[in-house]
Amino acid sequence: MSKLTKIPFEKLQVLKQMYGADRTLNSTTVNAITNILNRIKKTPELEKRVEFLSLDDNWSRNGTILIKNESRVYFNTLERTPYQSIRSTLDALDVEDEITFVCISDKFRTILHDFLWYNNLERIFEEGTSGYWMSNNDTKSLKIESLPENYIIKPLNSNHVDEINNESPRDGGDHLNYVKNSIEHKMSVGIFDKHTNELIAWCFQMDYCSIGMGVVKSSKKRTGLGSYAVKTLLKRMANDNDMDITWHVIHGHKISHKFCHSIGGEIFDTFTWLSAKRKVIKGASRFGLYQLIY
Repeated sequence: MSKLTKIPFEKLQVLKQMYGADRTLNSTTVNAITNILNRIKKTPELEKRVEFLSLDDNWSRNGTILIKNESRVYFNTLERTPYQSIRSTLDALDVEDEITFVCISDKFRTILHDFLWYNNLERIFEEGTSGYWMSNNDTKSLKIESLPENYIIKPLNSNHVDEINNESPRDGGDHLNYVKNSIEHKMSVGIFDKHTNELIAWCFQMDYCSIGMGVVKSSKKRTGLGSYAVKTLLKRMANDNDMDITWHVIHGHKISHKFCHSIGGEIFDTFTWLSAKRKVIKGASRFGLYQLIY
């Protein structure tokens, strides 16, 4: 049986060029490779934790890739439907008691749900997003209004981890550790009350898209601080990396979608974010054989 093998880091630029042929549709994968390689340059020990995996040499034939960071998994392929290479790649994936799929294109939803079924996994969290894209040049030229005088802007630090995790909890995966790693190793923006130093709004970089969603404390919503944080980080990302910028908005958040369109963002795909864990089998048949009911 074929096994997943690591793609040598020196080959990832070739893979990035393959996906770069359609820089809009495939921007998530291009950005993931760019972001992770940049982080590894700054923090070499991350190379031991983040794995770029392929079944045999499928990555060189059709771009099929699986990126694994502990229990968090991302995958994509340049292969056309029915995406057999993706199915075979997932079949070879060793599943722990819990797994989190991040930023998976909705064209793979059926494959993703089949994977859960075959591996006796149940969903504990699932969310859908629209992916927005903006060219590097357009992002650099974004106009940002002046920050109100009562606020200051500065990067987040480890002291803000618990507060941010409590404001935006997620089921599945070690979300606290994810927030901690994101703040410690990635670009971030925080808006603070100048007088009390209270954290009001924030946004930080993600691996599988350029930035995460801007978050504003409930008491300060509709003040424009969230959009300020997002635009500031967008511009910093564009200036720091020679790549187009992408970000995600949860389905149904009308105000956020309106904001994204107002600054020139274009929806290029829709995505699923999903955590699952092993099902607990609560009974047995009279013959002692467990019955799995889906």
